[in-house]
Amino acid sequence: MAGIGFVLRKLYKKDNLSGLAGACLHSAFASAGPWLFTVLALAFISMAGKSLVGSDALFNFRTILVYNFSFSLMISGPIYMIVTRYLSDKIYCRDVTGAPGILFGALVMLWAIEIPIAAAFYIFFADLGTAMTISAIVNFLLLSAVWLIGIFISAMRNYKLITYSFFVGMVLAVLCSTALSINFGAVGILNGFSLGLCVIIGLLLGNVLAEYPYPLKLTRGLATTLVKACKKA
Repeated sequence: MAGIGFVLRKLYKKDNLSGLAGACLHSAFASAGPWLFTVLALAFISMAGKSLVGSDALFNFRTILVYNFSFSLMISGPIYMIVTRYLSDKIYCRDVTGAPGILFGALVMLWAIEIPIAAAFYIFFADLGTAMTISAIVNFLLLSAVWLIGIFISAMRNYKLITYSFFVGMVLAVLCSTALSINFGAVGILNGFSLGLCVIIGLLLGNVLAEYPYPLKLTRGLATTLVKACKKA
């Protein structure tokens, strides 16, 4: 999030109420966008879905999201820290040709670690049906991808994109969850929410690849560092 203060000060210097409101909104979404996105989406989905699927289905949906948000941060936190430091060093050295390789290499390793953990938890410990289990695992992986891609967007200081992406994703998540819940219940709500995450990932990822239009090459230094960190963990 380095550099966000300069962007917010530019917004705040506008001598009107819209400048102050813009600075507050951008700072909120840039620093806690995923959390605000989840809270707002849950509120609208709960209001719209309570009469469609009932309280039990909404409870299952909210419980899965709580677990996914919590464990996606806990499990993948070390990888995010390493990637953040590695990317910042590359930016300092003015050599970002390996940025796409850093992103996709870290994402592959992250998912390789998380898939067995998420599958074991939802298959052996959670009392869910097959469709709900698969949907929960996919949602878990998508949330992890949002955290990782957010590192690169923050490095580019494109905070408006973060705001717009979360807004569009939130609206689509509410609409899709409500529509799918009619025929698929809790599974439809969760998959609708995941569709909103897919939109956010697509918008953010497209901007990263446009900013760093370089070949996908896995950086050996990053791979070695990540492997060593996983072994120590």
